Amino acid sequence: MFRVIGIATALVVVSTLSATARTEYQGTFFITKANQTCIDQGLSIGQFGLVRFRPANVGDNDGVTRFGIHYQRYALGHFIDGKITRKFKPMTGASITAGFTTWDNAEIKYTELHPKPVKASIEKIAMTVVINNFGGTDGCKLTLSGAATQDPDEPAFGQ
Repeated sequence: MFRVIGIATALVVVSTLSATARTEYQGTFFITKANQTCIDQGLSIGQFGLVRFRPANVGDNDGVTRFGIHYQRYALGHFIDGKITRKFKPMTGASITAGFTTWDNAEIKYTELHPKPVKASIEKIAMTVVINNFGGTDGCKLTLSGAATQDPDEPAFGQ
């Protein structure tokens, strides 16, 4: 009898944990458009990075969207209050190269998002985003396009 209760309790705990799991997508995004200001900073059309995208208020995610891009020689993290929308929203960011830099002058929007709305049950997404003042560089406007997949075997880490 106690064994049945213990198993039932364990199943409830496991199902509760999986129902409230963090939702994070990982994939590859390419720079598809970049203005001269971005090009002067060393960015180029076709350059790609590995992306970790954690949309706000999906699964047990909090109210901040996280959009991290990992290039070969540096990484950038972007933080947006709420969800990315079709209208520009302000975001803060940080980058790690030989040093650490933060900024709060950038903004982001999506022009394509499939499927939408993003839900914890959706395994794969495709998205195109436009970022103004990329990396905190005034006037740098670029477009990133890519696809990402949830990987239940890959632990989402950090905040």
